[in-house]
Amino acid sequence: MSNELIKKFEGFRASPYKCSAGVWTIGYGTTFYQNGDPVTADDESISEDYAEALLDNYVKKFINPIIRENVSINLNKNEREAIESIIYNIGPAAFNKSTLLRKLNDGDKYGAAEQFLEWIKAAGKISKGLIKRRTKELILFLKPSYIEDENEEAKGVVKNNIFGIIVNAIRALFNK
Repeated sequence: MSNELIKKFEGFRASPYKCSAGVWTIGYGTTFYQNGDPVTADDESISEDYAEALLDNYVKKFINPIIRENVSINLNKNEREAIESIIYNIGPAAFNKSTLLRKLNDGDKYGAAEQFLEWIKAAGKISKGLIKRRTKELILFLKPSYIEDENEEAKGVVKNNIFGIIVNAIRALFNK
């Protein structure tokens, strides 16, 4: 299991802060501790090692069971990492009710990929940071796990397919 994508997007902050959605957060986007207590403004700073332990615990305790119990298809490494990242960011309950999950379980991976860009708002407002995050998650989700071994022509086909999906999804967002 790799949490590098989550760590990259969340960034490390030792002291409590309010995220863009207005929730008290610490470490790598953690909103509560292993004992269940929520992060508050009065909490002490934490080390990066402790932040990693909190992230690992959350993934093992909440994200892995969500994927195991609710995703009915096999995911490759890249798909799983992208799904873990979006679940960490939007929360297990939102993911369980999402069209992304429904399309994924229906075997419509391209339809599921387009759904990443439906999750770009924080506190009701479109967030440039979430657009960037969702685009990277979407690209990773669609990238075959074997692509590093493919030739340049095959990489171009995958890149063009991903680009088309991103463009169509963004167009759909602004044509609602």
